[in-house]
Amino acid sequence: MKDLLHHGWVLLLLILLLAGCAPEQEIEPTAVPSTVLIHITPAARPAHAAVRACAASLPGFLFETEERFASEASSDLVIRLGVPEIHPGFLAQIASDELAVVLHPENPSASLTTAEIQALFSGQVTNWAEYNGSDAPVQVWVPLPVDETRMAFDSQILQGLPVVSDARLAPDPQSMQQALSADPDAIGYLPVSWQPSDLHSILLGIRLPLLVSASQVPEGPAAELTACLQGEIGQQALQQSYP
Repeated sequence: MKDLLHHGWVLLLLILLLAGCAPEQEIEPTAVPSTVLIHITPAARPAHAAVRACAASLPGFLFETEERFASEASSDLVIRLGVPEIHPGFLAQIASDELAVVLHPENPSASLTTAEIQALFSGQVTNWAEYNGSDAPVQVWVPLPVDETRMAFDSQILQGLPVVSDARLAPDPQSMQQALSADPDAIGYLPVSWQPSDLHSILLGIRLPLLVSASQVPEGPAAELTACLQGEIGQQALQQSYP
């Protein structure tokens, strides 16, 4: 009996020794998906909803959005209005927008020609009375020079003329909305996707494509997101702001 117990203990010790000498199995680290950074310009802010919808439909990827002007962007993808002067390497259109001059609803000068708009923004006309309005000074509002809508307006409407020197700067379209809503003598311009119903607008005939841009052809999750924005999910979301 003692021999059996002795042999049993020896066998148990051998099993424990062998188990301790067995190589440990390496645990493969879980792969963490890389984050795709998307910069959206202030003028293209309504496109955020479509990006969120597409990101939700791609659960295996991580997407992060920040608002920056196109000239300051250094991300995987940039969503902006208008074709840049220098081709970035990759462009894909996902919608289009249109520029419109915007006035306070109480301003009687509701019908302005392109020449009259040019005169107002360049400072050649400084009082609304010259256009059948009230005897009040014109307060011009414009976006920052780096805004793509400012570049389009300066090029196609002002055509080389400088903006009136006392024009006020709106850092983003929301600030422009607020300024024009508060001042009956103010005039500015906005993308149609930004215009609230309580302001009067005059279409300028300037259509700007809403673009996804990148320094090179997107791959992986960046390509998946771009395809989604051009596909059914993205287009349904974009149509809410870009009909």
